Amino acid sequence: MKAIEFDAQQVRCIDIASPFPSDRELLVEVLYAGFFLHDTSFGNQGCGRVLKDPLDEVAPGTVVAWSDATGPIAEQVVVDRSRVVAVSDLIAPRIGASMLRPGMAASYSLFEVLKLVQGEAVVVTNAGSAIGLYMIAIAREKDIIVYAVSESEEGRVAADEAGATAVFSGQPGTAAQIKALNDGIGVDAVVLARSDFKNGFAHEVGRSSARTCCYEDLASIRMDANGFRKHAQTVTRVLEETRWEPPVHVCESIDDASSLLGSETSEVCDNDLGAIKLQGSTS
Repeated sequence: MKAIEFDAQQVRCIDIASPFPSDRELLVEVLYAGFFLHDTSFGNQGCGRVLKDPLDEVAPGTVVAWSDATGPIAEQVVVDRSRVVAVSDLIAPRIGASMLRPGMAASYSLFEVLKLVQGEAVVVTNAGSAIGLYMIAIAREKDIIVYAVSESEEGRVAADEAGATAVFSGQPGTAAQIKALNDGIGVDAVVLARSDFKNGFAHEVGRSSARTCCYEDLASIRMDANGFRKHAQTVTRVLEETRWEPPVHVCESIDDASSLLGSETSEVCDNDLGAIKLQGSTS
């Protein structure tokens, strides 16, 4: 079968043997493999149809998504049965392929790190990023007020479509504008890059007791099976109920993926989610 090999900003097809699932695993036919433009060490995430369950607990044809399967990205993969989430017809497979990593990181930061609850307010900087957009959508579904900040027009449009309460460009005076909308007081939490602490924005826009979370810290999140299930189901529920579709760069072939990764688009765009179509791709 066909598999994806990644090397030095290039993606190409190779032939490998089909995998065999153990009792702890499911054999899945991959529809789309997910990736990040700004983190080309893809990992094995995707969305596909179950082909075989050795324990006969999951019916063949069930569509599932995963974020950390073992082995290479290929037309068929084996995935840990405790690390998959069902994907309904309301979520397109191209969305499902890359939703779990940014979505679960967003959910974890909002509710495990920042411990936000209904009615509180959070500022999300770098709002046009994948995690930023999922933070907005998930927080708004829980009736949390979200003030989104993005330096690019593309990011501001995407943040608005994700449901942000208000969107800002990050120009001087942004903190004062946000506080004016927030009844004249600082927000309850701020999400930002660690480097942004230097400019004092978090202190300026947040109340004295404001909680903070850095994007860089989310890369080291580790979840057990229960945590995975909890946050993965949060992601799918929000996508199903809001019908929001995060922007995803869809590659219809391996050649398309290689071209995208080698282009300037992969370096300058806010949105960094991608999905490679594997079924029907022959390049």
